[in-house]
Amino acid sequence: MARLLDISRNTVSHHLSRVETTLGLDLGDVRIRAALDLAFCLAGGQPDGGFGAERGRPEPTLDELFRTEPAQAWAREFLRPLQDTRGRDLYATLCAWIDANTDAQRTARHLGRSRNTVRAHLRAAEHLLSRDLLTTGSGIHDLVYALHITGLQPVD
Repeated sequence: MARLLDISRNTVSHHLSRVETTLGLDLGDVRIRAALDLAFCLAGGQPDGGFGAERGRPEPTLDELFRTEPAQAWAREFLRPLQDTRGRDLYATLCAWIDANTDAQRTARHLGRSRNTVRAHLRAAEHLLSRDLLTTGSGIHDLVYALHITGLQPVD
């Protein structure tokens, strides 16, 4: 990011530290980064007052949005390719990988597998999900959202 903005890495680090302190968030946590990214996407282009404010409705929480049927359907469809993986439990690997904050070595220790096996599972999941999971960005965020959504009870 520093190179992209043509500023020093220390300056970027300082600004990110200030953002963390101001928001009271740990930006080192993949789930926090995904939620923050989604919040910025949802807020973009919204008139002052935010989502739903112009109609007098309270703003929904992230979990309320994730419990809607369209979100539930998207998550099920997103994760569906992981169901038939020729004996490999890619779903369990992905859950453990997100729980380990995308650290393949910690994931491997938790699952009792080698780091190379974990990385092979991640590459296979990338192919099946058509998302880039091994670099930071929207592919990982989509996975975080889908895993979170499928763990929630839908609204009746």
